Amino acid sequence: MMRHPAILMLGVWATAWLLLLGVLPMRLTRPLSLYGLAVLGLFLASFCLGTWLSRGVRIAARPLPQTDALFVDRLLAAVALIAIGAFAVDIMIGGPLNLPARSVWRAQVSQDLFFGRSSSSSLAYKLAFLTYPASFVYLARQIVLSRSIGMFRLALFAILPTVAASIATGGGGPLVYTMVIGLVSLLVRRAGPLSNRGWIAAGGSVGAVAALIYFARIFAVRAARSGGVPSLLAHAPQDWGVRMAAQPIWTALLGPFGTFLLFMAGWYFVQGLVVSNTIFTAYAGPMQWGVNGADLIVAIVRRVDPALMVRDFRALKDIGVYGLLPSAFGSLYIDFRWAGPVICMGWGYVAGLAWRNAATNSGWALAEPFVITGIMFSTSNTPIALANGLVTHGWLVIACMLGQRRGMADK
Repeated sequence: MMRHPAILMLGVWATAWLLLLGVLPMRLTRPLSLYGLAVLGLFLASFCLGTWLSRGVRIAARPLPQTDALFVDRLLAAVALIAIGAFAVDIMIGGPLNLPARSVWRAQVSQDLFFGRSSSSSLAYKLAFLTYPASFVYLARQIVLSRSIGMFRLALFAILPTVAASIATGGGGPLVYTMVIGLVSLLVRRAGPLSNRGWIAAGGSVGAVAALIYFARIFAVRAARSGGVPSLLAHAPQDWGVRMAAQPIWTALLGPFGTFLLFMAGWYFVQGLVVSNTIFTAYAGPMQWGVNGADLIVAIVRRVDPALMVRDFRALKDIGVYGLLPSAFGSLYIDFRWAGPVICMGWGYVAGLAWRNAATNSGWALAEPFVITGIMFSTSNTPIALANGLVTHGWLVIACMLGQRRGMADK
């Protein structure tokens, strides 16, 4: 890990505050309470304490790279192929394949969730929901533990499933998570120097440009659904607690629409600071026991007790944060109230174990990119709530357990 997890966590939140208060073209319109800031400090301190408690804990060393890599990679690749096929079926039966139509569908899903209506998703989508996160683990394994990285294998088993997930849902979360996991995996690679770094750099550059174009299109479509950019920005101060502020430097560099895109992209990174303050200060609803923080739990509760989900979501709607990113700490507070800092301490403990053991233990080396990425996205939500994170980490645990159980050999 490039930095101690406590330093990384504090650095991420300090950077978010700097961007919110001085760099991004936005200004706060919702006052932040000192009480909310104090609770945020408690969560940060709990995470840092957890990393400190893991000091001196050493896990048995296991050679790198993993010697069962062929078996585990074949399993993950097979699951990724199932996800691709399931998404293909869902996309074919799901109506028009364009962003405006998918944006309308996405908004309808949010409304259905809020009112506890039955899910309209197909069986193929449900299968894809449970399988496509295996592609994140495949991506990390290939980059972190493999001596040579096959670009075709990455494109087929790691990139294509997340592209299909983004197209099927009309969002960009899976793509963003893939890009960050891939970049972090390169930075913490354990299997020696890359032999084809030129091809990887070229492929990554093309993919990044394509993703940026796609994200710009998503923001444009969502603005159009709100009545255009001016209408969306007019509602932002009341709905989000921030407004777009004119900054000549950004307008000169990016133009009006480019500045709007920067405002929207930046809001996704910093909104947890504003939203979590509201949650700490005003949330008086029940503990939601994971309903707020994990897609899989939402899906289960929706079928078992939809009235419970409606009650929980209404409590968020009442304070104006339903549908917004609550940050990892805001999500833990909603789900577990004052047990949240204790869970956060456990998160810090696991992050500390990864930092201390990734260099000598292949299982922790595979987990390391996910630990770092979870910290980097902590201003948005918890690691198990990012890009179907509970299922993702389930596949990660399976890959680590299989890798630790079988023997070691070079691929």
